[in-house]
Amino acid sequence: MKKHLLFLWLATIILGSTSSAQVLSKKDRLFGASAAISFGSDNNVPANTFPDQHSNNVAFIPSFAWVIKDNLAAGIKGNLSYVRIVGKNPAQKTVYTTLEAGPEFFIKKYRALKDRFGVFFNHGLDVHYTRQTGKFNQDFSKTTIWGGGYNFTPGAFYKFSERFLGEATIGGLSLDYSDNAGMKSFNAGASFLNYFNIGIQYIIPGKRS
Repeated sequence: MKKHLLFLWLATIILGSTSSAQVLSKKDRLFGASAAISFGSDNNVPANTFPDQHSNNVAFIPSFAWVIKDNLAAGIKGNLSYVRIVGKNPAQKTVYTTLEAGPEFFIKKYRALKDRFGVFFNHGLDVHYTRQTGKFNQDFSKTTIWGGGYNFTPGAFYKFSERFLGEATIGGLSLDYSDNAGMKSFNAGASFLNYFNIGIQYIIPGKRS
C-alpha cells in the first residue's frame, strides 16, 4: 500500500511539472519492442510449505503504433510472457509454469518534462491465451485459460535522437476477466514497483502536407 501511495504522490508532482513540448508529430509511426525479466526467491521461511522457492519471469512485447495526434499514439502490441516457479522442501518438489500470449490494443499519451525526458500513460485492452502446467513430484496437470482485460501503465521515456525513443515502466493497474473451463472470474490488481520493463521505439516520420 505504501508503494502505491508513493507512486501516486510522485505522479502528482510529475503531472504538475509537465511542459507542452512536442515529442511526436501527427502521422509519425512507431515500431519497437520491450522486454522484462525478473527473478525472485523466498528461502527459509518457516511458515512456507516450500521454504526453498524460486520464480523466473520473462516477457517480450513487440509493438506498432500510429501517431493520431501530436504526442498521442494508438497501436497494437503482441504480448508473450513465461513464468516458472519452483518450490522445494526435503520431501517434495513442485514446478509451475505459465505461458501467456495475445494481442493488446492501446492508446499512449506522451508528455515532456525537460529537454528529451518525459513520461507517458498507456491505456490498453487485451485478449490473452494462457497455458498453465504443474508438476507435483510425479503428478502432472495442465490448464488452459482464455481471458481479456484493461490495464493502465505509466512510464518514463528518453528521446535519444529524432528517430529513437527509449521507454521504461515499473508496473501499473489492471482489470482482468478469465474463463477456465467454464469457471469465470474477474480480478483487479496493482503491480507498481514489482517488475521493470524496458524497450525502445523507432520513429518513422510521417508525410507532412
